[in-house]
Amino acid sequence: MPRLPTPAFDERKAAQAAARFLALSGGTMDRLKFVKLMYLMDRRALLSRGTPVTNDIYYSMPHGPVPSNVYNLVRHGFGTFWPDYIESPNNRTVVLARHPGEDTLSESELAIIDALWEKYKDWHGVRMRNFTHRLPEYQDPGAGRITIDIAEILAAEKTPEEAVAIERDLQATRLVKALFSGA
Repeated sequence: MPRLPTPAFDERKAAQAAARFLALSGGTMDRLKFVKLMYLMDRRALLSRGTPVTNDIYYSMPHGPVPSNVYNLVRHGFGTFWPDYIESPNNRTVVLARHPGEDTLSESELAIIDALWEKYKDWHGVRMRNFTHRLPEYQDPGAGRITIDIAEILAAEKTPEEAVAIERDLQATRLVKALFSGA
């Protein structure tokens, strides 16, 4: 199957999902745990609904799989929407500065966030890292990073036929979005 067009990362949706996780945690969270929850959210959405929440790009990194744009927003605070709502005052903590609302999140996306929080709320960052190292799509990158293709995530729980169908649907959706956005 041809490679999917690069997804258009949805910063607003990512910030709203991040805010939901942070609100559930009382407004602050360990950065490692936070990034892993955001990865697991997109992974679960992809496997259960056929499309990720944020349309991020994923990498295997030394501390496990990460959604690249979310990781960079947390580390550097750049962005057009995120910095108004989500802060990282140090290299270990993510904080909800103010809530951006949830108007871009569907009921199924909110349910995924809530279910993940319920399952992992008592886990610390290192436990999350160790868990994500055991996901089938994760490859130890040494000191670098390795791209995680959508097909690798789908292969964890989907038949080859299901994975191809999901990839085709994603490709069509991304092409339509690219056409209408002028990208």
